[in-house]
Amino acid sequence: LEFSRALVMLILEKLAADIPFLLYDDTLFCHLVDEVLLFERELYSVHGYLSSFPSCMHILSEESCFQRWLTVEKKFALQKMDSMLSSEAAWVSQYKDISDVDEMKVPDCAETFMTLLLVITDRYKNLPTASRKLQFLGLQKELVDDFRIRLTQVMKEESRDSLGFRYCAILNAVNYIATVLADWADNVFFLQLQQAELEVCAESSAVSQLQLGQLASMESSVFDEMINLLERLKHDMLSRQVHHVFKEVTDAAKLYKKER
Repeated sequence: LEFSRALVMLILEKLAADIPFLLYDDTLFCHLVDEVLLFERELYSVHGYLSSFPSCMHILSEESCFQRWLTVEKKFALQKMDSMLSSEAAWVSQYKDISDVDEMKVPDCAETFMTLLLVITDRYKNLPTASRKLQFLGLQKELVDDFRIRLTQVMKEESRDSLGFRYCAILNAVNYIATVLADWADNVFFLQLQQAELEVCAESSAVSQLQLGQLASMESSVFDEMINLLERLKHDMLSRQVHHVFKEVTDAAKLYKKER
């Protein structure tokens, strides 16, 4: 363990010297972050490194480095979102031929997006402070909202055919994302972040006493705002479908009545 500790101290010195020269090269900086995260994971899981010892994550948490990491993480996440939504398979389920696996008929873009969020969580979950984790959580919420807006835009383009394949795929995507976020809200990691958020909110006047009470009693979750917006979109889409079906039935009934 002492050897590992000494090795980490040398790496920290090297990182402190190199990072200022890598901050504005996205590719090299990303590679550095990836290597640091991989090294940290192996250090703790394979070599039994102690959490009380110096950690490379402290370097990544320093203001200039952390803000750059956050910016680059968002940039690459948005690029991936562009790619997944423009893919030919965006609205097709990966498991379309396996009925017992594909109950929710989740399109590929929604599943890929939630995997992206999961990977981001895995990357920041070992940061040493709750405040840094909350900033990453804020990024994840931004990405969810951005994805919701993109889904809404595509939905509007498809609204003339509210029973069509793509419209239904969008509806399934919205439902899936809301369901997964609700599941994540019960995860220990996000419950800890909820507690951290409660402590931060209690120190500011930006949140009402009612909201504070809901957070403290676990009546709400860190994803509630996102889930509510997605549920609203789902309700709107379902209402369009009901209206469409009702109109078709009414028109058919009028035609039948006229023919009689």
